Parts: sequence; structure tokens; C-alpha cells
Amino acid sequence: MIESAALGDALIVEKCYVMIGGKQSKQFLHLRLVQNLLETERMASVINESLSKKTKKNRGMHQMFKVVRKSQEGIEEKIFDFRNNYLKVMQQEKISLPTKSLSDTLEEKSLQIHLPSYLSSVPSTIVVPLPLPHVARHWGIAALITRIETDNLLLLLKLLLVQRSVLIVGASSHLVTSCSCALKEILKSFEWSGNFVSHMPNTMIEFINSPVSFLIGMTVDNAAEVALIEKNEQVLEALRVGLSVVDLTVTPARVRLTTEPGVLTRLRGLAASLPHVSTCKASIDFIRSRSPEFSKFMCHGFSNKEMVCIDDVFESLQGYFEKFVENLRAYREQEMKNRSAKSNKTVNPPPSPFISKLKEEIDSISDFQDVVVRSIVGNIMIAGENSVFKQRS
Repeated sequence: MIESAALGDALIVEKCYVMIGGKQSKQFLHLRLVQNLLETERMASVINESLSKKTKKNRGMHQMFKVVRKSQEGIEEKIFDFRNNYLKVMQQEKISLPTKSLSDTLEEKSLQIHLPSYLSSVPSTIVVPLPLPHVARHWGIAALITRIETDNLLLLLKLLLVQRSVLIVGASSHLVTSCSCALKEILKSFEWSGNFVSHMPNTMIEFINSPVSFLIGMTVDNAAEVALIEKNEQVLEALRVGLSVVDLTVTPARVRLTTEPGVLTRLRGLAASLPHVSTCKASIDFIRSRSPEFSKFMCHGFSNKEMVCIDDVFESLQGYFEKFVENLRAYREQEMKNRSAKSNKTVNPPPSPFISKLKEEIDSISDFQDVVVRSIVGNIMIAGENSVFKQRS
């Protein structure tokens, strides 16, 4: 970006925060802190705008302009110092969390975090639930099971495990990112090796021609854009060789499965049962009845009962796919044995027309030779008999 600016390119930069590194277990906490920081800066921006309006109304009053401008500079300086102090608290991880897990109890727990103060209208203390929710595991899986039917969800995960691709399309970036991260989180223990892009602009649709499997999230503005993506020639070609598309703009999500010959039939044949089916189904029904929203989740997290239900579903999915992978491994071993057995068998292929004709000619020659030999032998025998007869006479 700096090099482009030096070359004379016009750059329009919106202020943003990029989170690099950090543990996923603390991602909810970091996002909550950044959310509080953005609210503070938004309020400071409102104050600056109000001061600017006063300045425009009183341009003739030179002294008033000086006072207002000085107030604006003071606010900008304070917000700069506040931001630096705030980020230091996050980066130095001065926030201590209890080490003991609280997931075994349904009692609600929370933690108060005291932060640098700047504006009285924005609280300097935030409250986070304990145990800390895991964004991908808790919110992501809740989003998956409330929007995608269970059978389709299991089939999508199976397709990813056999190195097929999945494209997730939705109207909100947080929903698309959460669902794609949740799918990857479920497959984490299986060391899934495909390409992963949680959020990719739809202008890069040609990426679906990638020769390796992938899991990609993509945002659209409306349902019409989803229709354009599905009618895209590259997408149609990819659907024939392993791609499946999930449309999150509708509820329940519309899943367009791959049309690759034989894949779905083979996967449905490798069925496995969900461990603790009744408990898992009850947990899924409970989560769907709650209809979680991302904004509420970021403010208050989930209740302990909701988190216990989501953990039950996650563990059930893990058990299901462990059994599925065992079945898949056994199927492939049997398939290899069948192939080796076929290759070891000696098979006499049917003769080609050329070979058949040649054989007929050889047979006819052999028959002719037999006739010639027989006639010669016959003539010799006759000649011998005549000579013997003459000698006797």
C-alpha cells in the first residue's frame, strides 16, 4: 500500500482493526473488547461532528472558532491516548481468567473486566460470561444446525472428508465466516488438508476451478446474486466434478449437492449412526428453538445450558465421523483387495477379427498340408506295392 501511494495511486482507506495471532479460546473476549473500543470511538466521532456543526454556524465569530477547534484537537488527542492504552491491555493479556472449567454446572457465571475510561456514556467495565464461549465451536455450530438440515450437514462433512469442495454463500459476513469456520472445526481432529478461505469476495469466483478441494465462504447482496453464481459456467462445471453449494440467504439453507457420478451413492452407503441419538436430537431441537443471533451472542454469549447442548452436538458429530472414517477406510481396503484379485486373474480376451481371420487361414493351410502329405504318402505306398508285385512276377 505504501509503495502504491509513492507511485501516485489514489488510496481510500477505512479505519479497521486486524487481529493477528491469539488463541481461538480467547477470540470471544478479544472481539468483545474491540466492540467496546469501537463504541467508544463512535461516540467520540459523534461529539466531533457536533462541534464541527457549531463551528460552521459561527464562522463569523473568530474566537468561538478557536475554542471549538481546540476542543476538537483535545478530543482527538485523548482518543488516541485512550486507544493506545486500551490496546495495551489486550496485547499484554493483563486480563486473568479462571483456569477451572465451569461447563459441568448450569450455574451462570460471569467476569467483570475494568478497562481504561474515556467517555462517561460508554461503560469502562464489561461483563463476559464464563466459561468463555468459543466463536467457531459454539456460535458457528449453533448457526449450522439452526440453518442446515441435519442430513444435509452430515453429507456436506462427508464430502469434505473425501476431498470434495464446498462453497457457502450468504448475505452476512459473520454468518458465512462462522459457518465455514464451524465446518473446519468439526473436521479439525481429522487433519483436513484442503484450502480454506472463510470469507472471499464474489469477484474471485474463478477460484472454484482450483484443482484441490476447498472450503470457501462468500457473501452476496441478495438472492439474485446467488442465482447468478449458480448459473455461472465455472460453477456448473465444478458441480459436475465434486463441488456443492450452500445458500444461507434462505432458512433452512438450500443445499445444491454435487452431480459427480457415484459419489453421493457411495457416501450414503457408508452410513453411521449418531452416538446418543436421543440426547443429540433433543440438544439440536433446543438450540433451534432458541434461534441465536450474533449480536446477542457477542454481548451476552450463550447460557450454560445452551453451551452444554452445543457441546453435546459437537461430541456426537465427532463420534459419528470417527465411525464414518473407519467405515471409509474399510471400504477402501476392500476395494483395493478386489482390484488386486482381478489383476491377478488370467483372462483370455476374445480374439479380434484380424486374429480370427489369420487363424482361419492358418487352419486352412494346415488342412492343405495334411492333404498333400497324405497324397504323397499314398503315392509312395502305391509305388512300393507295384514294385513288390513286379518282383514276384
